[in-house]
Amino acid sequence: RSPFQMTQPQIMRYIPLIAILCLSCRQGNEAFDAQGSFEAEEVLVSPEATGRIVEWKVSEGDSLAAGDTVGRIEGRSLELQREQAEASLRALQERTTDAGPQVALLNDQLAVQQAQLDNLVRELARAEGLLKKDAATGKQVDDLRFQLESVRRQMAVTRQQIAVQRALTANQNRAVLSETEPLRKRTEQIDDQLRRTGIVNPAAGVVIATYANLGETAVPGRPLYKVADLHELTLRAYVTGDQVTSLSVGR
Repeated sequence: RSPFQMTQPQIMRYIPLIAILCLSCRQGNEAFDAQGSFEAEEVLVSPEATGRIVEWKVSEGDSLAAGDTVGRIEGRSLELQREQAEASLRALQERTTDAGPQVALLNDQLAVQQAQLDNLVRELARAEGLLKKDAATGKQVDDLRFQLESVRRQMAVTRQQIAVQRALTANQNRAVLSETEPLRKRTEQIDDQLRRTGIVNPAAGVVIATYANLGETAVPGRPLYKVADLHELTLRAYVTGDQVTSLSVGR
């Protein structure tokens, strides 16, 4: 590189002097006009998380685009917290109860009772027929009717047990799963914190100053570097009080 070439940050340091020379020097012996400086839109970039800087890719003079990831802050503790939240979610699933096996046993019992009921209905019909022919006694018919009623009551109890088992299991599972949503929200919160450990450049421009190095501790609110857009510069000029009355737009 030629000894007369300068980087963009170096040029920025000389812009005020250049502006003063351009504004104050005119052809001939005309009077002084104004003095001022060229100003670029600058952005101070601060971290969104606290921790040690484990990746750092910023140097003075670098041209950065908006959205470039230029560094990363250590987030191991957050990763461990996320693993813990995921383990808690898995544990909740293991604590839920399946009513299926118990309900299946009760349904089998109900099927046996139904078979007994069907058989008693047939026996009662036959006994009532025999009673009309004086081939059976009234006590035999009454005994069958009592047995029939007993089986019906047993079936009612079994159906109630099935309903209770399903309701009890549903309530237990509901209580367990009520902890799921808070854990999911916690996981989302940790994911957001992990995302903030990345140092993302917010605006396109050239790095004109850095305030951090690899291995240092980053703290929100403490700038890491300064980036400025050198494609568009604003000239801010100052005039003396006696010149104000002679100023007009376009002249």
